[in-house]
Amino acid sequence: MFLACTRHLQRTVPLRTQIRSVFTLREKRAAFFAVFAKNHYPTREFEQKLAHDLDVPESRMHAWYLKARYQANRDNARNRMTLPVAYGQEAVLEQAFAEDPYVCANPEKIAIIQEATGETRQRLENWFRYRRRKHGIKLTEPQQPARPTKRRSTAKANQLPVDHMALYEEIFVLFPWPSQRQLAILAELTPGTPQQRIQDWFLRRRHNERRYPARPASPILDPLQTVPGRVSGREASLKALLEMYPDVIHGDFPCPGFWTQDDMLSVPEITETTFSKEHRALLEETFAICPWPSKTQMEALLELMPKFGIESVKSWFMRRRYKERVSSVNPTTPILEAIRSAKTRRAGREGALKALKTTFPDVIQLGYPSRKFWECEQTLDILRDA
Repeated sequence: MFLACTRHLQRTVPLRTQIRSVFTLREKRAAFFAVFAKNHYPTREFEQKLAHDLDVPESRMHAWYLKARYQANRDNARNRMTLPVAYGQEAVLEQAFAEDPYVCANPEKIAIIQEATGETRQRLENWFRYRRRKHGIKLTEPQQPARPTKRRSTAKANQLPVDHMALYEEIFVLFPWPSQRQLAILAELTPGTPQQRIQDWFLRRRHNERRYPARPASPILDPLQTVPGRVSGREASLKALLEMYPDVIHGDFPCPGFWTQDDMLSVPEITETTFSKEHRALLEETFAICPWPSKTQMEALLELMPKFGIESVKSWFMRRRYKERVSSVNPTTPILEAIRSAKTRRAGREGALKALKTTFPDVIQLGYPSRKFWECEQTLDILRDA
């Protein structure tokens, strides 16, 4: 069939060489489609034999069959009838479809077509649905244009009372990113303003803070203006809050105790707890081992100092950590002297470990400092004796 054009070469050249030297790609595809028209799904052996005869790789021959079958199936699906209807009714449906592809949405028109064709409403809806799909029209009905509405002004809707905004300004200076608990407290202090609107106000205020510089509008803001430059704004605010709130600023300001007060801008004066020399030495020893004591370590310290509460001990550690950041610590105990003897800060842990090995040789193997180290009675006895 497809080798007839090479018969004049059979006397001088072998058959396989004739095929591979004479056939071009166009002739190979023409021969392939002639064979494909007889059988769309040949066996694997037939594909291999045809690929060898046409000098085509087997993978390419398999791809030709897949593509040809896909094209044939698509053409058949495109050309076949969408829904069988009686003779003479197709012209009526085509005319109705040309006028309105979504004629089924109109009950009056679909009733007229149903009376003219004698078909049921379900069959007519299926015919129009298939016809829209064939022409590439969306299956859903087109959305009707919405009525133009007048844009509402949000200036009055977002307006808050003056006293509420003044309080928000004061709090924004102290903490621009309030938590959910702090927002709930603000909502209680400003009745009539929901928590979501307060959160939106802080969001807009932070955005304006990035665009425009802040202006002093309260006694809290005034100390911040004395320091030039916006780079040292956090340091200036910390110094100002240190002077105004000496009892709550040693941790991260505002601390939870500050927000639980009735008046969020005034904290009652609390006298600083005075520790004895022995107690301060014990606290210094503990601070050298672990500046951030856990709950178990706090309970161990309270057992050694029954006259003091946990809040006073926490406050001492907060002040001690703050001093550690801003100034150097003078060694007052042998452990601190051993720790400070290291030349660099990086070697502080190694120095503390060596000091603990020398001072507490019996308990250092329990961990540094681990939970067992603080819970065992031997550690409490050694600390009490020290």
